[in-house]
Amino acid sequence: MAETNDQEKTEEPTPKRYEEFRERGQVAKSQELSLVATFLTALGLFQFSGAGMFSQLQEFLASSFRQCATIEISASNLGSLYALTIYPYFKFFIPFFSIMLLAGIGVNLVQTGLLFSPKAMKFDLSRLDPIQGFKRMFSLTSLFELVKNLFKVAVIFAIVFYSVRGELDQIISLCQLDLLGIMDFSNRVLFTICYRIAAYLVILSLVDYLYKRWDMNKMMKMTKQEVKDERKNMHGDPKVKGEFIKKRHQIATSRIMQAVPRADVVVTNPTHFAVALEYDRTKMQAPRVVAKGKDNIALSIRELAQSLSIPVVENPPLARVLYASVKIGQQIPERLYAAVAEILAYVYKQGRRRK
Repeated sequence: MAETNDQEKTEEPTPKRYEEFRERGQVAKSQELSLVATFLTALGLFQFSGAGMFSQLQEFLASSFRQCATIEISASNLGSLYALTIYPYFKFFIPFFSIMLLAGIGVNLVQTGLLFSPKAMKFDLSRLDPIQGFKRMFSLTSLFELVKNLFKVAVIFAIVFYSVRGELDQIISLCQLDLLGIMDFSNRVLFTICYRIAAYLVILSLVDYLYKRWDMNKMMKMTKQEVKDERKNMHGDPKVKGEFIKKRHQIATSRIMQAVPRADVVVTNPTHFAVALEYDRTKMQAPRVVAKGKDNIALSIRELAQSLSIPVVENPPLARVLYASVKIGQQIPERLYAAVAEILAYVYKQGRRRK
């Protein structure tokens, strides 16, 4: 089949198409959303726990310096030095960074759900194709990423510039404040700038995510031929399937027709159903259904029976019950003995029995 281009992909992706892309790890996901979630989490932690964290950090530093002064630095004391100088900081920073990490992972899960794709981790030589790499460099997605990053840097620079300029008078007068006042002012300005940047990044990340979804949906779109091929693969080629059903129907009809000559009587609807009954009182406890059919098969049974001089008796209620409740090869149930016996008696009386 000739290679298709994007202009021909007019059909929306099917659920199977979504699943195939997901198996390859190709899902709409914005890294910007994860980064902004991590950034906002860090801001929140510093905003509401910063003072306590700073005090605790001061205590760690003071304690470390005091105790290090009493320990001799040697190879045998490395464990003690680690416990006093490094381990406390691990205990201090690990919860902080763990919360940030969980925030980023949580946003990724919201975007993609639980996703593990072994196919995405397999080595693919096509990724080393320089021609494809060149195309990716100058694709619409790459252009969007370039414009987005340039715009992001420009806006962040503008936010910092105008925020600092707005505080310029107070910055000039900082020399009149004590250390605590300078730290309080710096803290306020820094958090103001960070929250403005965060608000901008939230908007940018949402735009990025919507674009990624649009781009992924465009990539997953299918041609009409691809949709047809998928249906064939899932449900089989309609032509082949039709031929198979036709062949199976012919085989079933042939078996039915082969059994009709053994019948003693055919009970009909008269047009919709036909049931052929066989009865040999020396070998059977009750009459047995040897063939049955509806519509065209019923017509074939009647015509074959008539050509073989097998009695054909019209009894619509009995024909419907026999067709619905008795399988081919089974004897009739006891509740139908009387009705079938009446028909057989009529056939015997007319001297039309074949056996």
